[in-house]
Amino acid sequence: MLEQRRPEVAWAPRLEFRLLVAAAVAVLLLQAVPLRQASGLFGHAGDNSNSLSTSVLVAPTGVFVADAQQTTLEVRWNASPSTFVSGYQVYRSEGSGGPYAPVGGPLGAGSLSMIDGGLAPETTYSYVIRALGAGWESVDSTEALGTTLP
Repeated sequence: MLEQRRPEVAWAPRLEFRLLVAAAVAVLLLQAVPLRQASGLFGHAGDNSNSLSTSVLVAPTGVFVADAQQTTLEVRWNASPSTFVSGYQVYRSEGSGGPYAPVGGPLGAGSLSMIDGGLAPETTYSYVIRALGAGWESVDSTEALGTTLP
C-alpha cells in the first residue's frame, strides 16, 4: 500500500514570520497616535508640528537648605536649564531617601526658593525639586538635607 505524504510547504515559516512582523508594526503604529497627540512630545506645548522635540525637562541643580529655624527650613535651588519650564514642585521626606510628598502646590518658573513651615523641632528633613513643563515633571533633583533647630 502506498503511503500518502503531504507535500512540504517551504513558505509557511516565512509567512508566519511576515505576519508576526506585520502585527508588531501595527501595534507600534497604534501606539504612535497617542504619542503624537501628547502635548510637549512633538514640538512644544500648543505647537501642532509633527517634529519630535529633542528638548528634555531637566531637574534643577544646586539644591540646598539655606536657613534653619525651630519650625522652618528654607530650600533653595538653581533654575533648570530646560527652556520650557513652567514651574517647580518641592517634595519633602522626614529623614533621608524618601518617600517624598509634595510640599504645597507648584511654584512659578521664577521661584528659586521656598520656606517650608510647620515642621517639628530638631528633626531632619530631605528635599528634592522637580521641574514642571508642558504637563510633565522632571526626575528628582539631588537630595538636600536640613535639620530644624531645638
